[in-house]
Amino acid sequence: MLIGGTTLTRAGMRSVLAEYEAEIVAAASSIEPLIEQLGVVDVVILLDDQALPLLLQQTNDQPAILLISQELPHPMPQQRAWGVVSTDAYPQEIWASLQALQLGLCVLSPSILAQIHSPPQPEPLDNQLSEREHEVLQLLAEGLTNRQIAQRLIISEHTVKFHVSALLGKLDVSSRTEAIRVGAQRGLIIW
Repeated sequence: MLIGGTTLTRAGMRSVLAEYEAEIVAAASSIEPLIEQLGVVDVVILLDDQALPLLLQQTNDQPAILLISQELPHPMPQQRAWGVVSTDAYPQEIWASLQALQLGLCVLSPSILAQIHSPPQPEPLDNQLSEREHEVLQLLAEGLTNRQIAQRLIISEHTVKFHVSALLGKLDVSSRTEAIRVGAQRGLIIW
């Protein structure tokens, strides 16, 4: 079963699969007209991710899913065989993926797998803290109270409380002690 894409891309995929004598029982630009037929197919090939959410809601019949995409789907399918093959995959890669899915395996193209092994890195924490927040964290680690920090930095005690609150949020902690521990672990405090 082919779902999504344009008439031309569905025709192209039919042509690719015809080389391997694969049977396409149905094809459409969206999943709605094909929902009744999900129970008679082993694998659904999605030419885009538009139909994925609705397909994942179908709980009675769970054919394997092969998504032709450049990115991992969100959410990823669970409790069924599934795969993501790059849009620039060779016909034999698509055919091998379909065979693996019919055996109950999961399949990922190398370019897709690389997205799992190297997810986007969050901005380093020291770049997220302002210079003043660094100073406040250092003084917290030295054991100073809000009043003492205010006197040392020549700012109001209210401003110190604001900086401490911002620090707790950025460090994702709920206490000054945790902030010091996390700051020390990440090398933000000089001892």
